[in-house]
Amino acid sequence: MNIKIQKIITTMIVLAFVTGCFAAMPLVNAAPHQQHGHNHSPYRIGTVAPTCTLEGYTFKELKATGERWYSDYVPAIGHDFGELDYSQSRYPNVPQIADPVAECLRCGWRGYICIWTETVVEPTCVADGYTQYENQFGWTTAVYDYGSAFGHTWGDFDYSQGRVPFADPVATCETCGWYGYIYSWTITTVEPTCTADGYTEYERSDDWMGWIYDEGSALGHDFGDVIWDGFGWWSGACKSCGWAGYLESEVAVSAFVTKLNGNTNGLTITVTNTYDEEHVETFTETFSINNNSAGTFAVGPYNVYVDTYGNDKIRACYIV
Repeated sequence: MNIKIQKIITTMIVLAFVTGCFAAMPLVNAAPHQQHGHNHSPYRIGTVAPTCTLEGYTFKELKATGERWYSDYVPAIGHDFGELDYSQSRYPNVPQIADPVAECLRCGWRGYICIWTETVVEPTCVADGYTQYENQFGWTTAVYDYGSAFGHTWGDFDYSQGRVPFADPVATCETCGWYGYIYSWTITTVEPTCTADGYTEYERSDDWMGWIYDEGSALGHDFGDVIWDGFGWWSGACKSCGWAGYLESEVAVSAFVTKLNGNTNGLTITVTNTYDEEHVETFTETFSINNNSAGTFAVGPYNVYVDTYGNDKIRACYIV
C-alpha cells in the first residue's frame, strides 16, 4: 500500500472517532421552545378573579390572533351589603313591597338591591285583577288594584238537571264559555228537638234559603216530676233538653147562683186547671152576693169576674 492512501484512511478513522464522541455528549438548555430565558409558546394563559357581580375564569389566548378559550369558571361572589335604607322605595304606594337601597361594603356600589318584574293580570268573570310583583330573589306579592271580577254573563237557564228540590239551573257564560250550575248550595240537616220539628235547610250562594221538614216531628219533653206549686204546673227538668218551667195547661171557670132569703144570693165559682189526666187542680169558692150584682172574686190563685142578673142567672164569668 502506498503511503498516500494509508494517510487518507488514518484521517478518516480519527474523524469518525471524534464525531461519535461529540454525538454522545448531552446538550444544556435544550428545551425546544425556551432557551436563554425566553418563552416561545404560541399561547398566553391567565386567570381572572370573580367580583361582586362578575364570575371569574381561566383563559388561554392565541398570541398571534388574540382568540381566547375560557374554562374553570368561578361564580360571582355577590355584594356584601351594609345597612338597608327603606326610605327611598320606588313603590311608595305599594306598602306590601320592601324596596331598600344599600351600599356594598366590598366594592362600594350603592343602589336598589331588588330588581322587580311587574305583571298585570286582567280581571275575569270570577277573579279580581291584580298586579304581581316579583324580584330576583323569588319573592312575590299581588296587589289587587286592577278591577274586580265582573261575574258571568249567563245564557239560557236549564232547570232540568237540578240537584236539590229548589231552583238549581245550569247555564253557559257568554263571556268565558264556562258551563255548569249557577249556584252552590250549603245543605244542613237539623234533627227534631223537644219542641221543634226536624228539617233540611238549603242555603244557596245568593243567600236564598229553603227548608223541607223531612227529619221527623218534635219529640216532646221528657219531664221528671210535675207538681202544682200554687200558681201553675211546674215541671222537673226535661231529661232530653234540660228545660224546666211552667207548663201549658187548660184553665176552665164556671159559676152558678143559689137563691137565698131576701135580697141575698149564694155565688159558687169553680176554677179547674188541667195539664193532663193525671194532673188536675180544682178550686171552688162560695160567696154571698146581692141580687143582680157583679164583681171580681178570688178563687185560689185566680181572680174571677162574675156578672149576675134575675137572682139566679149568669151574664158573664171569666178570669181577669
